[in-house]
Parts: sequence; structure tokens; C-alpha cells
Amino acid sequence: VGLDVVWLEPVPLSRASWLALRRPFAPRVPVTRRARERCRALLHGHERLFLWDRRVWLDRGAYRDRDVRAILRPIVFDTAAVEHARPSGTVARSSGALARWMSG
Repeated sequence: VGLDVVWLEPVPLSRASWLALRRPFAPRVPVTRRARERCRALLHGHERLFLWDRRVWLDRGAYRDRDVRAILRPIVFDTAAVEHARPSGTVARSSGALARWMSG
């Protein structure tokens, strides 16, 4: 028996619009049309961006299963490191990733 927890936190609009328009590898290149549309959807409330993190707790024996190891990669044994962990990434509401995860 294990515990699988997905943590979500809404990204503030100012940060979400900055993420939508940023050009980390090409700062002198103009913003793409798709990026402007994504930012416009955020500003009009048609889209929402979330920070996410997933934590899974299992018995030690469960990690020996090949299927489990293929899905769950980093294993942290230091409890202090878990307390200071940062979110794994961002996900947009329109992507459907959250609905797919919930439906299995």
C-alpha cells in the first residue's frame, strides 16, 4: 500500500505571463505569435498555470518492481531534502494533463 500525492499551486498572473513570453535562449528574437496568444489567454482568464509536484511513498520492497522503477525515478532518502524540495514543473489547465492523471 502506498501514497501518491500531487501538489498544485496556482502561478500568479504576473509570473505566468512572464513565463509565457520569455525567450531564455534567444532574448533578441521577437516573441512568437503562439506565445502572445498564450499570454493573452492568461490575461483574459481563459487559461491558468499551475506549479506541480508529485510525491509517492511506498514500502521499500515495492521499489524492486521493474514497472515501479520505470515510472518513479529519483528516490530521496533524506527527509530534510524533501522538506526543501521545489515544484517539479508547470502545467496549464488546458493541457488536460491533470485530468489524465486523475482518471488513471
